[in-house]
Amino acid sequence: MDQGGQAAGIMGLFGKRKFPDDGEPQVPSAEDIKKLVPFAKLNPKQLHQVAEAALFERIPGGPINTGDPEGLVFLHRGRAAVETQGQPRQLLSSDLPASEFALPRGRGLRVHALTPCTLLKIPSRFLVLAGGKLAPKHPIDWRESDTGEQPLLNFYYDIKNGNCELPSMPDLATRIGKVIDDPSTASERIARVIQSDPALATRVMSVVNSASYNTGQPIQNLSQAVSRLGREHIRNLVFSFIVKGMFRTDCTKLKKRMAALWAHSCHVGAIAAILAKHTPGLDPERALLAGLVHDVGIIPILDRAREHPEVLDDPEVLDRLIDQLRDEIGVQTMRHWGFDQQFIDIAARAEDWQRPGDAIPDYVDVVILAQLHAYIGTSRMAELPRIDEVPAFRKLAGGTLTPRGSMMIIDNASREIEELRRLLSAG
Repeated sequence: MDQGGQAAGIMGLFGKRKFPDDGEPQVPSAEDIKKLVPFAKLNPKQLHQVAEAALFERIPGGPINTGDPEGLVFLHRGRAAVETQGQPRQLLSSDLPASEFALPRGRGLRVHALTPCTLLKIPSRFLVLAGGKLAPKHPIDWRESDTGEQPLLNFYYDIKNGNCELPSMPDLATRIGKVIDDPSTASERIARVIQSDPALATRVMSVVNSASYNTGQPIQNLSQAVSRLGREHIRNLVFSFIVKGMFRTDCTKLKKRMAALWAHSCHVGAIAAILAKHTPGLDPERALLAGLVHDVGIIPILDRAREHPEVLDDPEVLDRLIDQLRDEIGVQTMRHWGFDQQFIDIAARAEDWQRPGDAIPDYVDVVILAQLHAYIGTSRMAELPRIDEVPAFRKLAGGTLTPRGSMMIIDNASREIEELRRLLSAG
C-alpha cells in the first residue's frame, strides 16, 4: 500500500485528523512513541514504523472513544476522567506516569476529556511487535537427561487436554454468594449464613476488627460488619478464608509444598491489600482475594501428580510442569468457580512482569507488585526484575511511587501485613 493509501486506512480506523494551528506537532514522532510503556523497548526502526502509522487527534472536551478494538488511544496532552459503573471516578493527566499507558476500554466504562486534549492513536496490531500481548508458552523442551520422558509427556498432554479435575467451590461459598447477590437479602440474613460456620464467623470478625481495617468504633457482630463494610467487601473476605481449604492435601509428599504455596499466597494477598489501600479505585478486600488465588492453577497440577510417581518424586520436573501449565489451569479454575474476568486475568498473567495493562491500575498490577515485594530476600530475587522496572509500578498509588516510597508503604504496614497473614493462616 502506498503512503496515501496507508494514511486513508488509518483515518478510516480512527476518524479524521484535526490539526488546529496551535503550534503543537501535527504528526507523532518516534520520540513520542518511545515515551509509551508498550513501545519503549522498540529499536529506532520499529519506533519510526509505529510513528508513521500513528496520528494525533485534538478534541475540545467531552467523550473519548476508546472502544475500537483495532486501535490504542493515549492521552498525549490534557486531563481526562474515567468512570466505571460502581467505581469512584478516576482522573488522568498527561503529566503523570499513567499517561504512558493506553486509555482503558471495556463495557460499562466511559472516558471524558475534562480539558482540550490531544490524543495519540496507534493501531493495536503494533502490540505484537512490542510484545505487549502474552505469547503462548511453548511445550516443554525435555532434556536428554530426563528419565521416563514418555510418562512425563503423557502427564503434560493429559492436563493440556483437559483431563484434570478442577477443585470445586465449597457449598458454603456458593450459599453465601447467592444470598449476597440477592439485593433483597438483609444484612441479618447474610450474617446468619456466615454464622452457620462458627469458625468462619470468628475469623471474619477478627479481620474486620484488626489493625488493617481501623474502622474507628469496634464492630460488634456480623450484621453490623455487613452493613458497615458492604456486602461485596464481606464476600471477598469470606471467600478469602474459604479458599484455604483448596490448599490442603492428604498426600505426605505434597504437604510441605502445599503449605509453602498457601503461605506465599497469604503473604502476597496481605501485601496486595495494603497496596490497594494506597491506590484510588481499588478495593483492599478484592486485592486480598486476588493475591490468595493468583496461584490457584498449581493446585490441580499437584493433585494430578499424585497419580504419577515419576513426576512426584522429581521436584525439578514438577516445577517445570507447573511453570508450563499453571496459567492455563488457573484460568480454567477461575471460570469453573464463576469468577469474573478480572480474576481470570489474574490467573493468566500474575507473573507476566512486563504486562503493560492500561492507564487505570487493576488487580493484576497489584498482584504483580505484591509478588515482587513478597520475594524480597528470597532466592527468586536474582531471576526477577526490580520493582521499579515493571509497568505496574508506574501506575499504583496514583503514579507517585518511588522505589523508596514503595518499600516505605510496605515497611510502615508490616504489622498489618503480619496480622493478616496470621489470621489467614490460622485454623
